[in-house]
Amino acid sequence: MRPLRALAVTVLVSAAAAPAGAALRRAGPTPAPAPTAVPVVIFESVAPSAAGSMTPALWRRLVTEYAGGHPVVVEDDADAPDEARCRSAHGLYALAARFEGAPYLPGLARDPARHYGIVRLVVRNCITGVTLPARVSAVDGDPLATRKLGDDEGNAERLWERSARAALGRGPLLRPVARIVAIAGNVALIERSGSFADDQVLHAVADAQGLPRTPFELVVIDAHGRLVAARLTGPGQPHVGDYVAASADPLIMPWPAPRR
Repeated sequence: MRPLRALAVTVLVSAAAAPAGAALRRAGPTPAPAPTAVPVVIFESVAPSAAGSMTPALWRRLVTEYAGGHPVVVEDDADAPDEARCRSAHGLYALAARFEGAPYLPGLARDPARHYGIVRLVVRNCITGVTLPARVSAVDGDPLATRKLGDDEGNAERLWERSARAALGRGPLLRPVARIVAIAGNVALIERSGSFADDQVLHAVADAQGLPRTPFELVVIDAHGRLVAARLTGPGQPHVGDYVAASADPLIMPWPAPRR
């Protein structure tokens, strides 16, 4: 009898959640307030040691592509953002990306037809202050069959695009960040700006203004519609415009107390 009773409870919970999500879809989402923060702020730079072969324009494009579908603001800066600069840029995440020329090490064999570089990535959650350890990757430029002496910068795409993109792909990926666009009872509808799945746990990232807010937890109950439906599972109260993300994101968990 106990397994049957547990099954009955599960069916009742699912049946209660489904009408809430359906009702929200029929009513249509309430427009979310205009955002005053962007999910990702990029601080990118090309070191003088690589200035002869990697162009700032190419590096900026590659790093912006790496940030994925997140809206971005890009600043030309060599330093990883501290808390003050992260907040002043009004970002949810900050990505510091630097491209350097690899120094020559005595005794290390090198192909004279290649250039060698280093990619440094640091990702910070501007809301919680959590920063991932710097990711450093060595990259080998593709050899050029023909090359004019002193014209490496003109060949930057052929030299670096493939290897630099591969190095960025090995770095810390930014998790999907999405916004709540409607709420009915304990069910929230979330825009499909990220890839979410049924039963996935979502945590609050920030409020509509990109500021810290009281934590809450949602569980996705329907990830297959035009909007994602998620149910509140504990204390806290979500609001329209709040940013949420998968709780598996190491930049969100463990959640520290919001700073004011």
